[in-house]
Amino acid sequence: MQPHVDAAVEEIHRTLRPGGFFCFAEPHARSLPDAVRHLWYKLDPLFERNEEAIDVDRLMAQHQDRFDFITTRYAGNLAYLLV
Repeated sequence: MQPHVDAAVEEIHRTLRPGGFFCFAEPHARSLPDAVRHLWYKLDPLFERNEEAIDVDRLMAQHQDRFDFITTRYAGNLAYLLV
């Protein structure tokens, strides 16, 4: 979804049925795996903006009028270091 996260969330909201659920997993900005990724990307000359982690808190604040947030879990793992 990066770097078009907001547009993607708007489209998900538009197409989601009333009462439907929206669940996604993305690397979260300011998480431990993201800190490791940032260290790696300082060494990686091929890093692209579309590989940045998502600021979930900002995303939730920006779209709070569209969704009822039931559960938020930050559960990054080793796979996020390889994304």
